[in-house]
Amino acid sequence: MAQLPAYYELFERYGYGGNGPCWAEHIRYLLAQQAPELLTSQHLFFNEEGDTFYVHADTQATVARFMQVVRPVFGSPAALERYLKQAD
Repeated sequence: MAQLPAYYELFERYGYGGNGPCWAEHIRYLLAQQAPELLTSQHLFFNEEGDTFYVHADTQATVARFMQVVRPVFGSPAALERYLKQAD
């Protein structure tokens, strides 16, 4: 598994902060596109203060759906870079 500094460096390379709010923004975008039901209910609870990002889920099923959407993009630095190249 890649270390977090590799992710931070990628965010910076593409003009993003790499902090908690940055992660939250990209994750919310992905969820809005692929699993909006997770954002329109009380399934996920975000905490993105400063350099930290946490998300808590209400059930194991919510965790599974969240991971199904997020892992393909954030699962490796290479996948994240492909995503950031096309992000606006």
